[in-house]
Amino acid sequence: MLHQILRFGSVGLLATGVHTGIAFGAVHLGISVLVANTVGFAAAFVVGFLGHHCFTFRSATTAAAQRLRRYCLLSLTSFVAGQTCLAFLTSWAGITDTAALLITFALIAGSNFLLARHWAFAHV
Repeated sequence: MLHQILRFGSVGLLATGVHTGIAFGAVHLGISVLVANTVGFAAAFVVGFLGHHCFTFRSATTAAAQRLRRYCLLSLTSFVAGQTCLAFLTSWAGITDTAALLITFALIAGSNFLLARHWAFAHV
């Protein structure tokens, strides 16, 4: 399991790098944080699914289509939770966009590993 956690972390860091790079870059260009996060999320979704399907949770017995459906649901749920967190932190708590992005990314990561491992990419 340690190797799987390390692979998950590697793919997650890559996807997070894509997500944060795009989100921070877009915010820096004056795009709203919610739009910037959406674009970053979409790019990171592709990186994350391919990385986890092909590297982290390799399986010869679980169909890619099933994994994609589950990963999509997991990712969309995480996205909604992240957007809600961002909206709360920036609008109601008065936290800067950069701090809100960092806090939100940190809160979502652990739950995503557990749900990916035990549900989205679980062997059937």
